[in-house]
Parts: sequence; structure tokens; C-alpha cells
Amino acid sequence: MRRAPLVLLPLLALLSCEVPQGSTWYTRPDGTDSAGAAPAESVLFEEVPAAGGGTEYLFRTNDPKYLAPGGSADWKVVDAAVSSEASAAVSRRLGSGTAGQGILFAARNKGGRSYFLAVLINTRQQYTIEKYLAGEKTVIQGWRHSGLLKAGYGVKNTIRAVAASNGNISIYFNGSLADTFRDTPSGGIPALSTGGYGYIVEIAPDEKLPASFVEVAFSE
Repeated sequence: MRRAPLVLLPLLALLSCEVPQGSTWYTRPDGTDSAGAAPAESVLFEEVPAAGGGTEYLFRTNDPKYLAPGGSADWKVVDAAVSSEASAAVSRRLGSGTAGQGILFAARNKGGRSYFLAVLINTRQQYTIEKYLAGEKTVIQGWRHSGLLKAGYGVKNTIRAVAASNGNISIYFNGSLADTFRDTPSGGIPALSTGGYGYIVEIAPDEKLPASFVEVAFSE
């Protein structure tokens, strides 16, 4: 993971006032900070034993350096192999209930920069669809309610994205179709549909770090 320099982004498409809003986001695609140095804190996405057996990826931090006026987003690509679908069970255990967590997919790397699509959910049965190009975020679908999602902390929701050969991308929550969309070319980058996949977590600007933690679990 690496944190890219702060980037000013238009976030006018975030329509819900309950969702953290702002114009400054930073990201961490691989293991250095914005100055190019290795971070002092432990790995943000750590593979750990799951309570019911198997393993899960656990995102956990209380480091206030991840606070930013408009919130921040951290991600990890867990499989760079080209695939037409991605899925994970996601559960926020600690932190803001309106901040998002979810899967990234159609991930590719060009010149050391990350390009991907992402679907994030929060604890209030809301979801959003986003696109990242070299650290710059645009919103494809602003926050929207879905009755297919389960509300609350510590509750697992399964997110699945499937790309068809015609470019349509279908989003499923807990096994049921929730949305379908198409990406469009932008910034000289062809439309994204297939690629690697991974996980993404938002940290809200009003988190009480370091007094409290942000914790999100991911499993296959």
C-alpha cells in the first residue's frame, strides 16, 4: 500500500448529507507514505484467522494521520490477475457508520499508478459506486439506499461485481441484483470492466482517532 499526495476532488455527486463530504482525499495503494518513506504503523490490511475458521483481511487503525478534512480512503489489491468478477463479505465493526467499505475491481496498474472501480456500502443500507484514476476519485453512483443490504455494525454483507462481455457491470448484494452500470473512457484510459480485485475502506473526517479505532473485516 502507498499513500498518494493529497488531491483535490469534486465530490458534488455525494448527495446524502449523512455521508462524509469534502474535497480532500488521500489513498494508499502500496507501502510508502506521501514522502516515499515506509510507514511506521502496522499493516492496515492484515490477513488474520477468522473466528469461525479460515482467514480474513482485517483493516484496523487509530492513527490520526489518516484523518483529512474530507475523509480518506485506503485500499489493497489482493489479486492482480485479470478477472471478470469480484466478491467479498464485508463488515464494519468500529468507526463511523456513514463511512464506506467495500470491494474494488477491474484494477490495473500503469506507470506505478492504480486504476479501478469500487462499490462501497455503509452500516445504514446505503451504497455508492466510484472510479479511481491514478488516485483521483470520481463518483459514478452517489450514495443510494438498498433494501438488499443489512444494517448495523458487525453485520456481514456480501458484495459481488460481475462484468459481462458487452461492458455492463452488475452489482449484487447478498446474492440479489442491486444495480447495473457501464464505465466510460476517461483521462485517456479505456473503460474499466475486468482486472484485479481488492478491498477499500473510508475513514470519516470526524473519527475520534486515536481514542477509538476504525475496524473493517473482509472475507471471501
